[in-house]
Amino acid sequence: MTGINKILASYAGRSIAVTGAGGYIGSALVEALKSVEATLYRLSGDLKNLPQLSDSQAVLVDVEADISRKDTWERLCESVDIIFHLAAQTNVYKAWEDPEADWKVNVLPVLNMLEACRTTEAKPAIVFTGTATEVGLTEEVPVNEDLKDKPITIYDVHKLAAENYLKAYCANNYARATVLRLANVYGYGQGSKNSGRGVINIMAARALAGEELTIYGDGKYLRDYVYKKDVINALLCCWPNIDALNGKEFLIASGIGITLEDAVKKIASEAEKMIGTAVNVRHVSAPENISPIEYRNFIADISAFREASDWRPEFAFEEGIKELLKGLENERKSTQN
Repeated sequence: MTGINKILASYAGRSIAVTGAGGYIGSALVEALKSVEATLYRLSGDLKNLPQLSDSQAVLVDVEADISRKDTWERLCESVDIIFHLAAQTNVYKAWEDPEADWKVNVLPVLNMLEACRTTEAKPAIVFTGTATEVGLTEEVPVNEDLKDKPITIYDVHKLAAENYLKAYCANNYARATVLRLANVYGYGQGSKNSGRGVINIMAARALAGEELTIYGDGKYLRDYVYKKDVINALLCCWPNIDALNGKEFLIASGIGITLEDAVKKIASEAEKMIGTAVNVRHVSAPENISPIEYRNFIADISAFREASDWRPEFAFEEGIKELLKGLENERKSTQN
């Protein structure tokens, strides 16, 4: 991958907006961009969610905004060069409980953003994060962008709908946008212990607490786990390559499969070294209401984005797990002092 400093330099002098700036991915992206002499808009529904930043070279503009409103986007689209739209509802089960509410969070803001671009004729570069599960249950791996989407959850239906809006507006030259479909993201950071942040982060926190780790079924289903820092670098690669990426979606993953069972056992093993006691791993029956998407096998072919942007993942799973556990442990110690 092209040096990250060179990539960051391409943002100098630009106006950049990040929605969901207080979230798991958004806060990490802002942390990376703060070293650039640029104007950085941090959008959040509640400014209390935005972390304090020190030593920022960027001019920070914190905006408490309702991103479901078109007038919010009209003001923003005319003011910025780049929009990272990361704000989302990410819980599959919550989406089923209230599909309309999920649509209002995951689809309506994208439509109103695009309408603002069309009616104001502003064309900031838009980077949107989708999800690898939009493709549905895969029969063969690895998976690339040519596989037909067959979403089986409301969450994935809505993420795909947002993508299709983006592609339609790009096709009609009303917008410039690209979509990064993220696989299973893990790694330490803001909100990394929240229940919606993925099984790896949850298991790591439990392991450090000496709790038993449980696996549904045999745990032999394959996953493609991608470290959060690699995801941030992929996001950063989008702006300098927006012409090549415009109107397309790309899979962002490690390109390497590992079973859930092996992943959990690796977490237990590394945690044991840190806390000095055994971490038990036990197989249990899954809840009756578990989504079939939980049993999918998935490995991504990441060559398309690599060829378009020169990005490639840099963190092996074992290295990422060690970094995650170290971050969680340091946080625990700091709260005790």
